[in-house]
Parts: sequence; C-alpha cells; structure tokens
Amino acid sequence: MQAFLANDPAMLARLWSDDFVVTNPFNQFLNKQQVLALVTSGTLAFSAYTRHIESMHAYGDVVVVAGSETVVWAGSIPLAGQTSQLRYTAVWSRHGNEWQEVARHASFIQPTRVAGPSSTP
Repeated sequence: MQAFLANDPAMLARLWSDDFVVTNPFNQFLNKQQVLALVTSGTLAFSAYTRHIESMHAYGDVVVVAGSETVVWAGSIPLAGQTSQLRYTAVWSRHGNEWQEVARHASFIQPTRVAGPSSTP
C-alpha cells in the first residue's frame, strides 16, 4: 500500500516476484513488467488506499491473504478521483529471507441488489 501511495515502482519491483501476475479489477491479466509500466507511466496510482485482511493462512513457504480494499484512484486512469471497493486475494511466497507477492486477483465489489416483489401473476 505504501509503495503505491508513494508511487514507488522500485519498491513494488522488490515486493513482487519476477513471475508475479495479477488479474486486476478491469478483468486484465497482467505480469509484473506490465503493472510496473502502468505505475511508471502514471496511469496506475492511488491517492488513498486502505486494506482489511479477512483471512490469512500459511501453507509452508506460501501465504494466501484475502480481504477487501478501499481505493481512491489517481493518475491518468479514467477512474481518477473516484473511490472503489475491491475484494482481493493475494499469494505470497518466501524467497530466502524475504516475502514476495507471486499472484493477485482483485475485483470490484458490486452494490448489493435487493430483489423486489415479483410482478408476474
């Protein structure tokens, strides 16, 4: 979160494994270099970012983290200035003495729709 808020692609590059992949909320499957290019170009940025971890489980040298995030988009992305609620799952792996994120999936949380009474007879 701090690396994104500071627009620090070098820190993000250290946090992500070389084979990092993400399915982002825009339904794009991107690798590490593609995401770093979006950050470096100023397309992908955040002015606020909070994360709520709902589940974290270790499987040896792998940890799966899941929860929700609230982001305020910045940069040149079309959603700049807007707030979004996201659901995410992240997979982290220990590489020596360091942890690196190897995979991430994030999706928009859609507002809950309440079904009204049926109008059919």
